[in-house]
Amino acid sequence: NGKMAAAGINSRFSAVESTKKSTVKGIEDSKQQSLKLAIDDSETINFGASAGDTQSAIWVAGAKTKDKVEQSIISRIDLDGTSASNVSKTDFAATNGSAKIRAMTKDADGNLYLIADSSGEIANFNPKAATDVVLQKIDSAGNVVFSRSLGSASAAQGFSIAVNDNDGTIAIAGAVNGKLDNSVTSTGTGLESFVAAFDENGKDLWQHQQGATGDDSAIDVKFAQDGTLMVLGKTTNAIGGSTALGGTDTYVQALDTSGNEIYTKSLGTSGNDAPVSLQISGTQAYVAWNDDSNNGHLSRLNTSDGSIGGADVLASSIGMDKEMPMNPPDRLKI
Repeated sequence: NGKMAAAGINSRFSAVESTKKSTVKGIEDSKQQSLKLAIDDSETINFGASAGDTQSAIWVAGAKTKDKVEQSIISRIDLDGTSASNVSKTDFAATNGSAKIRAMTKDADGNLYLIADSSGEIANFNPKAATDVVLQKIDSAGNVVFSRSLGSASAAQGFSIAVNDNDGTIAIAGAVNGKLDNSVTSTGTGLESFVAAFDENGKDLWQHQQGATGDDSAIDVKFAQDGTLMVLGKTTNAIGGSTALGGTDTYVQALDTSGNEIYTKSLGTSGNDAPVSLQISGTQAYVAWNDDSNNGHLSRLNTSDGSIGGADVLASSIGMDKEMPMNPPDRLKI
């Protein structure tokens, strides 16, 4: 809306939430999220690729109820037309169970990569426990290139996925209640963080599982420009070479191209903190996290050695009644 206003366009988008009544006994009503476009009477709005943008479609991951079981669905909306025939759908469905998409990303060639928590069979993969993580690659035409499961004998969940455009390596991060089948690095108890890497054809490269004495999970993963894999997670105790700060901590971990730990850093307060997101810019990793007083924080780390820029918290707490005194080059636009 800000860009439209700056361009002199009066039309505006708004978010709309509606309730869809359940038709199945015992299943709660679902919330539907959508965008509404209010078009000014003097304007005509068309959708298309922006200048220099080679992407020809929007992909949307969602869910529906099928045979009284929640299943995931992927929709493609072409940008070069406006008719309903330009919308295609692919079911990410499990036999004798459910499949819930957790995350989606794409590579430089336009291929899609999705991970889902599945309690049923997908593409001949059966979960060994209550839930398993399934990885699927889909080309730009909507065809499934490959499907594969993590294959863990313990219940596992996937939360994030990333693709290295330099060599095609795929990384997924999540949590497992026990030990992964091929992991040799499990060290904790309870719910444990894991990261698994695959090549561009879906073949195993390595698995890294490292837990604290307590519960922990990896919630976001990104590749740095040198191939280092940056992992964001939360833990109730010290993990790797990090120091426990108290309560629930946010941690950042760096893994090399073979899955070996380079370093692990803790971020947080003495209370219960929660990680939000991880982004990479050059050699810097930016971590957003919240404390238990509902204040937001932004921390910056050097991806090569984990050194924290300036202080533990780059930005002061973001509160409704607080200012953010900052100087270049650490200035934020809000």
